[in-house]
Amino acid sequence: MALRYDLLVAQGEDYERTVPVNGTDSLAGWSVTGQVRDGTSPNAVLLHDLDVTFSGLNVVLRIPGSDSSDWDWRLARYDVELRSPTPGLVPTRFLHGAVIVDAETTR
Repeated sequence: MALRYDLLVAQGEDYERTVPVNGTDSLAGWSVTGQVRDGTSPNAVLLHDLDVTFSGLNVVLRIPGSDSSDWDWRLARYDVELRSPTPGLVPTRFLHGAVIVDAETTR
């Protein structure tokens, strides 16, 4: 089951969140990817490709302030998938939730 975690992003500030991957002793060969979209329908528009990486047994999600400062939307959905190095296995949804943008006032 995927973890639900809503991201509150202060527009224009760097955002970083580290989440441990439980139930494994190695992520060697695995990959991780994530996206932000304006909904969950098949036609949902891609708003942002997330910068997600591994650090040990953790997933690290980063959103640079230089990216969020350009966003003109305030609410979207995201998820992060883990992909096994074993051929034929489907990606595992690891993390999901809302992206809430706390709009920047001072520019």
